[in-house]
Amino acid sequence: MRRTMFLLMALAAVSSEAAVLCTAKSGSGTVRVRTTCRRRERQLDPSALDLQGPPGRGTAFEASADTPPGSPSPLDDEFNNPSVDGKWSWVNQGSATIAASPNGYTTLTVTPANGDNWRMRVQSKSGSFTVTMRYASGFPMANYAATGFVFRNSSTGKFTSYGFGYNSGPNILVQRFNDPITFSFTAINFGLTTAQYLKATSDGTTLTFYASLDGAAWTRIGTETIATHIGTLDQIGFGVDCNNNGATAFDTVLYWFRVA
Repeated sequence: MRRTMFLLMALAAVSSEAAVLCTAKSGSGTVRVRTTCRRRERQLDPSALDLQGPPGRGTAFEASADTPPGSPSPLDDEFNNPSVDGKWSWVNQGSATIAASPNGYTTLTVTPANGDNWRMRVQSKSGSFTVTMRYASGFPMANYAATGFVFRNSSTGKFTSYGFGYNSGPNILVQRFNDPITFSFTAINFGLTTAQYLKATSDGTTLTFYASLDGAAWTRIGTETIATHIGTLDQIGFGVDCNNNGATAFDTVLYWFRVA
């Protein structure tokens, strides 16, 4: 045991270089750790000395939730094409820009305004559904920034937003708007800010909101009765707002958007 510990410590000490175990060709003598064995030495196999475990699988930077579904919805977007998918429509684009990347994300850039000015990308959807999104936003620490899902009535322009924002501190927010520039009410102000995955379900009557750190274990944030504010929900999507013209332009990175 002491010999094994010594060898492990010695290997760690030269971890910045390729290290091998060496001993005399005769098979006897001290085991030494070197970058290469000398002429009268032979290299030992660490696994034969029970010093090496089975091969690893490398480092995974994506959670299993990031794996695209086997049967995607026509509304899904993995944001992995070099151009922006034409299935999305702008609502109140203004000065906002969106840029696709072949590396698997799309960046929405918004310049803060003096007053609410939601910049939205939407698709048609009504009835029952589950929508999930992974995104990250570097919104400014200034009232009133908001990013995330939008659930909209295309006829009246009313919508409810759900996502991360800053309202006297960083929070998860559910807010109601009469149109892109007219705030109505903050329905939920929830102090969970480290999540990167958002989900909302609709049974045609109620929206239920969830957040997750890994896309697997979900925290229920709250609910919104669709008829209370939206009325008839027929569009879903994502958007960004910042009612503070003293803040700088900022990016929201979208990794994927999926509907079931």
